[in-house]
Amino acid sequence: MKINEIFRSIDGEVNKWGQGIWSTFIRTQGCNLRCSYCDTKQAQDRWSGGSDMSIPEIMAKVYELKVRKVTITGGEPLIQEETIDLINSLWTHHFEISLETNGSQPLGPILNSVNIVMDYKLPSSGQERFMDLDNFYLLKASDYVKFVIGNEEDYERAKEVVKGRKKCLAKYYFSPTIPGFDPLELMKRMEQDELFNLVGLNVQIHKLIGVR
Repeated sequence: MKINEIFRSIDGEVNKWGQGIWSTFIRTQGCNLRCSYCDTKQAQDRWSGGSDMSIPEIMAKVYELKVRKVTITGGEPLIQEETIDLINSLWTHHFEISLETNGSQPLGPILNSVNIVMDYKLPSSGQERFMDLDNFYLLKASDYVKFVIGNEEDYERAKEVVKGRKKCLAKYYFSPTIPGFDPLELMKRMEQDELFNLVGLNVQIHKLIGVR
């Protein structure tokens, strides 16, 4: 499969095991979306970047990095069929797995073996029309939906989506763009609108301390 990079760092996003936990990141190459604020543009094009790696080669690198938690990210991992085989291999070898996905791809085949951190793309991304809304009702209580907030329009749209999908079992988090929407201002708006029982605040720790 096409891999952009494999590296060890802290997981700065919300996930089942908590922000700041050490993780081995497997960044796949290629994405079907082109979000305006994308911070991994080097992983967008499936054909002009990355390296071809077999599942055994990926597993060998994961073992080399010595971390039991693995984060599969991208790009968009679910546009590659081999991602399912990778997840199955990691699961068989008892790794703890979270998968970051952009919300446009069906989740069915991977639901029970990974912790899902799914984006909902808001207006400033330019990609909201590609969201697969059926995914909301497939998520588990241990999964997360992350809304990247870049401006006022994004905030109002995120509120609308959250209030319209209360039957979703996953946890909702608002994540301000950095730089962009001030995290403290976002927190105050969430309190003002009484979202404290519906939504948490996700500030990307890795960006705050300057690591990938």
